[in-house]
Amino acid sequence: NLPIEEFSLFPNPTSDIIHIINNNSLILNTTIFTITGQQIQKHTINSNSCDINISHLVNGLYIIQIETNHGNITKKIIKN
Repeated sequence: NLPIEEFSLFPNPTSDIIHIINNNSLILNTTIFTITGQQIQKHTINSNSCDINISHLVNGLYIIQIETNHGNITKKIIKN
């Protein structure tokens, strides 16, 4: 797992777009899961930053797994 300080994930909570920036690793994929573990969205990125649109999701708590070329990190996101 990567140090959480390497990532900027904002705004959180959000109603539409989550911005992810990592200057030290290449973001390969992002996967969003419900709190119960159901995969609902996956994106292939291949960049050190990305914007993920979650406007279509129901308001609530989600888990985002970010896969990089140096390992994985998991964070909570709130859709409101």
